[in-house]
Amino acid sequence: MDDVDLEHGMLRISKITETKRAFIAFLRQETLEFIKREYLPRRDWLIKNRLEAIRADYLGVKPSRRTGLGASYHSTGTG
Repeated sequence: MDDVDLEHGMLRISKITETKRAFIAFLRQETLEFIKREYLPRRDWLIKNRLEAIRADYLGVKPSRRTGLGASYHSTGTG
């Protein structure tokens, strides 16, 4: 999402290959609205929950079975 400028409705790809070609594309208003309304909230939720699962795995605890993504933690011990 670093290449997307939601304020100006532009997609800027600055480096594609070793020849350093770049391009700019303009996004339709409907696309911008979809990104803001649908994509970003879901992306934020997914990233947050996946990070929690990764942290839980790193710390040696199991993620919650409710979401499977680590919304709450349960120890791997007896309780």
